[in-house]
Amino acid sequence: MEYVTALDGRLLMRSRRASVDVEYRSGSSTEIQILDEFERLDHAFTVSGGAVIPVGDYAYRSAVLSLRTSLGCSLWGGVPASHGGLYNGDRTSVSLSGQWRVDYHLTFDASAEHNALTDETVTNVRLDYLHAPLSDLFLVFTEHRDRDPATPTDRLVSLKATKAVAF
Repeated sequence: MEYVTALDGRLLMRSRRASVDVEYRSGSSTEIQILDEFERLDHAFTVSGGAVIPVGDYAYRSAVLSLRTSLGCSLWGGVPASHGGLYNGDRTSVSLSGQWRVDYHLTFDASAEHNALTDETVTNVRLDYLHAPLSDLFLVFTEHRDRDPATPTDRLVSLKATKAVAF
């Protein structure tokens, strides 16, 4: 359990989690979580789409199911999905991710997320080249698409290099 109180002792936030995680002999896994959360808002705020979350106490529950194939394989994937409450509404989330380890030095991974409320999709594809121990070269492509799936709203290609230095 995790909780936060104000200086006067009022409960501001509480998060309780119960989970069952099953690891199979193959290295694959299944995890089921139940989250019970409380949040006290002292100030209203606006979220995407212009909706206002008013001052008040909010208690909500959600369930998460995560499936993952073995990370020991050269090709693996994972699918976490969740559904539950959030303030005065509901939230559903599904993500897809996967990785292909070509060899010790070269890995490709990809993930995609879709927000049904805003009808936005974010896709990430990453190439990781391990050029020396603890030293990587990453090439990352990120694409953000809004309501019109034919036209991306944002594309980004980034290059990152890391080098371990002993001293």
